[in-house]
Amino acid sequence: GYAAFLRCRSLKSITIPESVTETGNSAFSCCSSLENITIPESVTEIENGTFGGCTSLKSITIPDSVTRIGEKAFVNCTSLSSVELPQGIVHLGEGAFENCRSLQSIVIPGSVTTVQPSVFKNCKLLSYVSFGDGSTTVGSNMFFDCENLDTVILADTITSIKENAFTGCNSLKSIDLPRSLTSLGALAFANCPSLKSIHLPTSLAKIEQSPFRMTQLESITVDKDNPNFYVLNNCLIESATKTILYACTTSSIPTDKNVNIIGQDAFAFSPLKSIRIPDNITKISTYAFSYSTLEDIYIPPSVEFIGANAFYSCKSLHTASIDCSPSLEDGIFGECSALK
Repeated sequence: GYAAFLRCRSLKSITIPESVTETGNSAFSCCSSLENITIPESVTEIENGTFGGCTSLKSITIPDSVTRIGEKAFVNCTSLSSVELPQGIVHLGEGAFENCRSLQSIVIPGSVTTVQPSVFKNCKLLSYVSFGDGSTTVGSNMFFDCENLDTVILADTITSIKENAFTGCNSLKSIDLPRSLTSLGALAFANCPSLKSIHLPTSLAKIEQSPFRMTQLESITVDKDNPNFYVLNNCLIESATKTILYACTTSSIPTDKNVNIIGQDAFAFSPLKSIRIPDNITKISTYAFSYSTLEDIYIPPSVEFIGANAFYSCKSLHTASIDCSPSLEDGIFGECSALK
């Protein structure tokens, strides 16, 4: 039942009776000496917080009968280095394995249909992840701050990578996006400094806000048959809106008349020193050049709108030549301490 053995700090081993089908919320939470658990085939669900804070637990065998792992079921099991998910599991609850800092690898079965946020968030030693055939979603914040994650194998059935899915994965150097992918969430690969290039498949139809912010890709490519996005001057461009969504470290702003908008965060954290915006550009969006190393910029008469914080915290910017009278939002040069 609920919190049945909560904070039994001397408990080292437990065998759950075969009459039990569900473990009970927080049943063994904070049993800090618990090392061995035997879960019978009668159990179908490991409920919310069941083993949270069992800091001595190093491994666990989850029987094939289990179809659901609840919210924070194994959160803060900091010694847990090995776990095998059963082949019939369908539900992974929010933060189920969050902060399991010793966990090194995980295989996610294709049977999983529900992935709630932050399942493996802050698993610092996690280095290998594989999604089985049938998997459709990489959940939001799923591998947030998994700083040693360097190998990710995505099944060809995955259609969606949610927001912040791989944010802060410092060791991730490459990833093959599946041909089935249709949606890439906001900040999905933000702050992945080792990731230098990426290829977007034909199937990709939706890109949310700033999926590569602070990642500083050197190159980005899009399948030639993708009708929604293309690359010009090493900039990722959305066809329908004529918007630059992302600029790589070596990008320059295209002069093509079919490119009219510099999108939100497009050149954020860019290493570029000087930019002369061409006269095909009519809009500079929010945070477009924020935190970049810009020293000088020219804005032509064609620009009709400059969004809030467009050049926020460009600490080296000392010259801004504005040859237009655009509609201005707040703080476009906020924290630009060198600007006179």
